[in-house]
Amino acid sequence: MKKCIYVLCLLLSGPMFSGIVLAQGATAHVKHVFINSGSEKHFCTLCGMHLKKFYKTNYIVSLQGKDEKQVCSIHGVSALLKEFPFSHVDAIRVVDFNTQRFIDTQDAYYVLGSNIKGTMSITSKLAFASKNDALAFIKKEGGQLTRFKAALLNADNDFAMDNKRIFKKRSKMMYAKGEMIFKTQCDATKLISLQKEGQQGKHLHVGALKALMIDNNICSAIKGKRLQMAALYYHDKVLTHSPHLQADLSRAIPKDAKCPVCGMFVYKHPHWATWIRVTDSKIHYFDGVKDLVKFYLTPSKYGYDYKAEDFKQIVVLDYFSLQGIDAKQAYFVVGSNVSGPMGAEFIPFENKNEAYQFLVDHRGSGVYLWADLLKSDALH
Repeated sequence: MKKCIYVLCLLLSGPMFSGIVLAQGATAHVKHVFINSGSEKHFCTLCGMHLKKFYKTNYIVSLQGKDEKQVCSIHGVSALLKEFPFSHVDAIRVVDFNTQRFIDTQDAYYVLGSNIKGTMSITSKLAFASKNDALAFIKKEGGQLTRFKAALLNADNDFAMDNKRIFKKRSKMMYAKGEMIFKTQCDATKLISLQKEGQQGKHLHVGALKALMIDNNICSAIKGKRLQMAALYYHDKVLTHSPHLQADLSRAIPKDAKCPVCGMFVYKHPHWATWIRVTDSKIHYFDGVKDLVKFYLTPSKYGYDYKAEDFKQIVVLDYFSLQGIDAKQAYFVVGSNVSGPMGAEFIPFENKNEAYQFLVDHRGSGVYLWADLLKSDALH
């Protein structure tokens, strides 16, 4: 009898049975797949968390042009789809909870709201290749059987609430620890220099930021959780505007120019500056888009008898490049966790994709064009 058991164990351990499903989703000899490039390989594109730690909820989003992004959760998929619409997505794959192999989301069966803790969300959303596997899991851990479309809709509906919860959790201790680590163990001057020289390129998600820090030896003595905290602090809390651009803007704004809405000197906050040209010689400066919009809608409230046709030029600054752009051509992110000199602010962008990326990274509530912004209730 013992000999038979021994032979059976040898057979099951052989290559023929390398895909046998073990207890609670573990699989023998399944190689994990990571497709992000370079130093970012093992980091979630969106949040920077280690993909292996949350592998059972990993996704790969394949975009047009052979670009692929791997994220640790369906929350991350929801975020990416705010940045890249479905028309730009070729395929979305998810890890089967049991076999830990990637499958197409259209073929997957989902268990929504089980007893298993969710990744980046209060509500767990676990994928299975087999309907029977999903039903067996529900008997043990609870939850509701559904498909990808409904699971993604749930993630979309919970997106804002989950982001608030994530930000609250980070605010308790992580940002403070990250600030201490970054300021004592990271080369801020070198990172700022990289940004100034334009080597950062477009605005980075946390995963790419961590890769940038690793590749350029920004925080040579730290890794793991400490690097994650430093990167989150820098990404979420530090303004990324280049100092030389701020200085140029300060020189361009008259020192006596006060915002007609709040009364603040605009030159003190140059990267938030906006202005309206009324005539060839008259320009009103503001310390943020929100005050500019208030003035534009009700100039009489601030002592001016202007009509809409009197406003010859309305200029806002792209949040990343700090280049002046026509407000009527800009995209504005509303409801983010980035504050201006007067608190909550409308963040302007020239590029639509960058606006949606910022919305995702900074927990915004929407992206508006100028005409829509004027009609929205965002001012209230």
